[in-house]
Parts: sequence; structure tokens; C-alpha cells
Amino acid sequence: MDLFRRYFQALVAPDDGPVLIHCASGKDRTGLLAALTHWAVGVREDDLMGDFLATNALLGPRLPGLRKLASSAAGREVGDDELLARVSVGPDYLEAAFGSMIERNGSVDGYLRDVLGLDAGRKTALIDRLVA
Repeated sequence: MDLFRRYFQALVAPDDGPVLIHCASGKDRTGLLAALTHWAVGVREDDLMGDFLATNALLGPRLPGLRKLASSAAGREVGDDELLARVSVGPDYLEAAFGSMIERNGSVDGYLRDVLGLDAGRKTALIDRLVA
């Protein structure tokens, strides 16, 4: 979780400029960090879930290229079901992540505060930077 903690520290650091979120596939850690960022600034849960699931709507035109890349990496033809299992997202991922945070920290806000260091002052700074 050090990576997530450093991300939120960078977001609230004064005059640090833009912050880019990325990962190998661009959906799991990236999606979770984006969802946590949305949560922290007060985006409704159904809206942040919709944003997370928007990944699936963008896959269509990219599937042929992704299939070619995955097949080359696997050394065999990768079928549609296998490819979609690897590149698509589902609500169960965020629901499980948030559920774990609630179980261990009492709430998603508790996780943000206690594990990632996003206390009230930093949360206000984040909202000021991203929303205001």
C-alpha cells in the first residue's frame, strides 16, 4: 500500500503539478486508485462505479490489437473469453476491494485515513486541488 500512500501524498503536495496513474494493463490498480480518488472527493459510489466500468465500453475497437498482442505473448491463439477475462472489468472487483477496506478499517474513509494517510487536512487539500 506504500504505492497508494505515495500517490495520495503526491496529489496533495503543493505545486507538484499533474499526477499520472498507470499500470501494466491499466485497469485494476489504476481503476482502484481512480475510484479511491473519486471516493475521497465525494463522488457518489454509483458514479465512480460507472466510471470504473466505462473501461468495458472502450474495449470493442481495441480487441483485435489486444488479441494479437496477447496471442503473441502467450505463444498461442487467445480466444475471446480468455481475452475478455483479462482485459475487462466487473463491479465485483471494486465491491470486494471496498468490502475489504470496510472490514479492516470500518469504512473506505477509514482506509483512506488510517492506511493511506489521507487525514482531514489532506482530504480538504485534495478536494481543493481536484474539485474547487
